[in-house]
Amino acid sequence: MTIFINKNSPPALYLIQRIYTRFSTGFQNNTRFSFMLGPRFLTVSDMDSHVYTFTVVAGGIAIYNSLELFFMLYTSFRRYNSLYFASLLTASFGVLLFAVGFLDLFFEIFIDNSTIVRPLVVLTIGWYGMITGFASVMYSRLHIVRCDPQIITWVWRFMMFNVCFSHFPTTVFTFGANISGTDFWVDGYAIIEKIQMTLFCIQEVTLGLLYLYYIRDTSGCNKKKTLLLQHTVSILLKTWPKVNSPHIVSRKHFCFISRFSDALS
Repeated sequence: MTIFINKNSPPALYLIQRIYTRFSTGFQNNTRFSFMLGPRFLTVSDMDSHVYTFTVVAGGIAIYNSLELFFMLYTSFRRYNSLYFASLLTASFGVLLFAVGFLDLFFEIFIDNSTIVRPLVVLTIGWYGMITGFASVMYSRLHIVRCDPQIITWVWRFMMFNVCFSHFPTTVFTFGANISGTDFWVDGYAIIEKIQMTLFCIQEVTLGLLYLYYIRDTSGCNKKKTLLLQHTVSILLKTWPKVNSPHIVSRKHFCFISRFSDALS
């Protein structure tokens, strides 16, 4: 079965087809590599209106979410010296820099007053914070699900391994491929990009599986009882006669709810 995609097709399908065509052209022409984009990076002249709009909207959403998270972090946390806070701050700051650097690279803003080094530096720093910062967020919460301390140690070692053997080599070949552009740097980037994507994929999948495994292990058969308890207590708190404030329950009522929850569990 053949599916024909044209400008009358749904916008999402047409956008995917246009991006695929651009990247396929780059592979066929064996043109230069760029950071995390494959054989060639898209410039304004390469884009049609759909790709242009998608790039602007996606970058704007990433920047907005990062700024919003900054505000939420400093208004929600009471202590700023925890690994969890630092990891969230690093990850959000990384997304912000990554989006800004890519927009600078895509739309060639750097041409007027700088060189390609500026967007490469910005998005590389953002890439570090976005990838390893997000992994650190998940790592910092592993003890909550009662993960084995030895496994947590090995997760930390694997993250440091990825920093040394995924971040650093990719950074070197990224600048070499975009600044020098010789076959050595271009071919080297093509190889190291696949390696680092594989290693980071293993890292994120491992962290996710650890959470799934230990959450299942800690909740187990009590899941239904826990849900029943949550709904029951919520109903009691909402329907119980109010004392002095809608959010205050007397000591007698609280003791009753506690005994009721113990009976359910």
